Amino acid sequence: MASKRSSSSSGHSQNSKQPKRQVSVGTFKKWQLQQEKEHSTLSWLRCTEQDKFVDTLWCETCRTFEDKICGTKNFSAVWIKGSTNQKLSNVLDHAKSDQHKRSMSVMRIQHAKATKALLIEYAPIARSLLSGPMDQATKEKMGRKFDICYMLAKENLAFRKYSPIHQLERRHGVELGESYMTKDSARSFTKYIAMTQRNEFVNTIQSNLHFFSFLMDGTTDAGNVEDELIGIMGFCKNKAEVGSFVRFFSIQVPTKVNADGLIVCVKQALEPFGIDSVLEKADVLASRPILIGSCTDGASVNIGQRNGMRGKMQRALPWIFWGWCYAHRLELACKDSFTSGLFQGISDMLLRLYYLYSKSPKKLRELAEVVSDLRGVFEFPKSGDTPIRSEGSRWISHNARHCRGLLIAMVRTWLTLNL
Repeated sequence: MASKRSSSSSGHSQNSKQPKRQVSVGTFKKWQLQQEKEHSTLSWLRCTEQDKFVDTLWCETCRTFEDKICGTKNFSAVWIKGSTNQKLSNVLDHAKSDQHKRSMSVMRIQHAKATKALLIEYAPIARSLLSGPMDQATKEKMGRKFDICYMLAKENLAFRKYSPIHQLERRHGVELGESYMTKDSARSFTKYIAMTQRNEFVNTIQSNLHFFSFLMDGTTDAGNVEDELIGIMGFCKNKAEVGSFVRFFSIQVPTKVNADGLIVCVKQALEPFGIDSVLEKADVLASRPILIGSCTDGASVNIGQRNGMRGKMQRALPWIFWGWCYAHRLELACKDSFTSGLFQGISDMLLRLYYLYSKSPKKLRELAEVVSDLRGVFEFPKSGDTPIRSEGSRWISHNARHCRGLLIAMVRTWLTLNL
C-alpha cells in the first residue's frame, strides 16, 4: 500500500509540473512581420534557435548601443544578454521601454550620419509627401497646416485644438484639403517641425561651430525627478561672417547627482551632435569645435576642485574657463542682505499667513468673507482667496514683489483710516 501511495503521489507531482513554454521559429517570424508596422521588429528582434524552437529572445539595437543606453532610467540587461520569457507581451513591453526607444533613436542618428540623410525621412507622412510630385496648391495647403501646428506648439496649446482650428479656417474660406485633420496628424506635423529645426541646428554645429561653452543647472519636474537643463553659447564662422548664438541645448536625467553623473549628462547632450569627443581631447588644437568654458551654480558637486565636475573636467581640459553663475551669486547676496530688519519681518508674516489659510478650511472660509472688504490689502491668486506663498524655492524678486505690494496696501489702508 505504501508503495502504491508513493507511486501515485510521484505521478501526481509529475503531471502537475508545467512544461516549459516553447515558441517555434515560424511563430517568431510571424511576430516579426505582424509587429513590423508599429514597432519595426524586423530591424531589432532576434532569437537564438535550438531544434527549430526559440531558446532566447534578444534585441540587436540594445546590444549594439549598450554603452549609449546604460544610463537610461530603469535600464535592464535582460534583452541584451537574452530573455527566456517567450511571450509576445514581453516583446511588446520591451518595444515600449525607454531604453529601447533610445537605442532606436541612436540607430537612426547613426544611419542618418552614414547616409547623410535627414531624420525626417523616416516619417511616414514625409515619405508619402516625397514619394511623388506635388502641385503648388497642395503645397500651400500643407504649408497652412504646418503653420497651425507651429502656432499650437508656440502657444503651448493641446493637439486636440487642431481639429477645431482646422474647421474654423475652412469656415472662413481657407483651403486646407480633406486629409490630415486629426490631432494625431498635428502631433506628427509638430514632431517633423522640431526635427527639421534640430537638423538645421545640428548642421550649423557640425559645419560652422568653432568655440562654445555651456550653461548647466538642475531642476525638478512634477514627479520630483532631478533633471539637468543645459544651454549653449557658441561662436560660428562661415565664409560671410562671424556670429554667436545662445540657446537651449538639452534636458538630461542623471543616473547619479555627482560629478561623474553630471559629466555623463553633458556627454549625452553633445553626443547627438557628434561633438562629445571634445570632453576627451587633451590638445586644444586637436579638433574643432573646442569647448572653452562652462557656467554653473556654486554647489560643491559643480565647482569642487578635487571631486567636483569643475576639477575633473579641468584636469582633462586645462584651458577651460569655469564661471560661477552671476545670477546665483547676486541672488545669494540679496538674500544675505535681507536676513534681518523690516524686510525679513514682512516676509515671515506673509509666510505665516500662507500656512495659516492654506491648511485650515474654516479659516479660509472666514477669510473669504473678509476679502470683499480688504481686497486691496493682500494679493490673491486668480484661482481663489488663499494668500500667495512668498518663500520657498523662488528668486528674491518674487519675495520682494509681494513684500512691496503688501507695504503699499498697508500704507494706503492706514491713510484711508486716518482721514
